[in-house]
Amino acid sequence: MPPPMPPTPLGFALNPSSSGRVVVDLFADLSCPFSRKVLALWASGGDAAFFKDHADVKFVMHSVPQPWHPQSCMMHECLHAVDTLDPTKTWSYIVEFLKSPEKFSDVHTKDMSRHQIYEAAAEVAVAAGLVKKEFLDLLLIYDDACNRVTQRLKWAVKFHRARGVHVTPTVHINGLEAGDVSSSWGKSEWEAKLTNL
Repeated sequence: MPPPMPPTPLGFALNPSSSGRVVVDLFADLSCPFSRKVLALWASGGDAAFFKDHADVKFVMHSVPQPWHPQSCMMHECLHAVDTLDPTKTWSYIVEFLKSPEKFSDVHTKDMSRHQIYEAAAEVAVAAGLVKKEFLDLLLIYDDACNRVTQRLKWAVKFHRARGVHVTPTVHINGLEAGDVSSSWGKSEWEAKLTNL
């Protein structure tokens, strides 16, 4: 039997109402401080202002759990759980996570169990408007360390590996890597990049 294929396009649509003339794919790790710089910039201003300023651009985030951050796989499982329950809450979850990322740092999580990390993420999910039990139910381990979002994470990892993504963040624009994009960019650099397309 062939491996299962994803039933929908991969990635988290951060502004799903966009017309999508231009597609910006952000390959990011929630544990990576440089990935968080990009996400924090996009979240600045509140009320999805960055996305509204670029209404013809579709922003999609892709999970890249980096193995040198041991908690990263669990954090991305949690992100997939949120998206499975309610994709409209995914960006809200990321914004809530960005308020206290140190709770999920390498140092802070070094003595935490997998379940304890899920529990900590559940508080973020509740703040984003999700039901804690529904969130945690998706993360229950049922078979050889698998849960209900394991397959989604496998697809995400296969997707970024097939594109040769290693460094986070990596940005693709309309399918090609934009190697000049930097996590140190501010709004003016993004504006210049996206306006010139």
